[in-house]
Amino acid sequence: MKLKKIVILFVTAAFLLSCQHSEKEVSEAPETAINAVGEWNVSAYLNDSQISKPFTLIILNDISSKADSIILKDISKDFWDFQVKAAIDNTKDVFETKMSNCEVSDFNIGIKIPNGKIINSDSIYLEIQFEDDVTPYGNTYTLKGHRVK
Repeated sequence: MKLKKIVILFVTAAFLLSCQHSEKEVSEAPETAINAVGEWNVSAYLNDSQISKPFTLIILNDISSKADSIILKDISKDFWDFQVKAAIDNTKDVFETKMSNCEVSDFNIGIKIPNGKIINSDSIYLEIQFEDDVTPYGNTYTLKGHRVK
């Protein structure tokens, strides 16, 4: 009888500890970049002149990273064939990358996004620079547009 009480007490304690551990894991899971994630219709500008027709930019959560980060991808390839990771601050709806490599280039070209932001959850603005430009990082292109999905 004493052994049975010890076993029941041990099983109950193990169960309670596992429940506490699960709650801790859920509360420490990183926030998602919900305000940025989606499909965006954007145009590229250089010095306030539009240099591209509107194209689709997809933003996804970067699930491979523990830090809050997103992946920006030009799926239409009408402007610059790029896919790049950027850090996001969900409290301010801003994102940036001081230097990331293009994930769809064979040459690992560098890409910088010094200033990106989501405005009122339905508009996007970002400045982007490319290493493989005529002068590496010499032009700051502005992408701006609105949310599609």
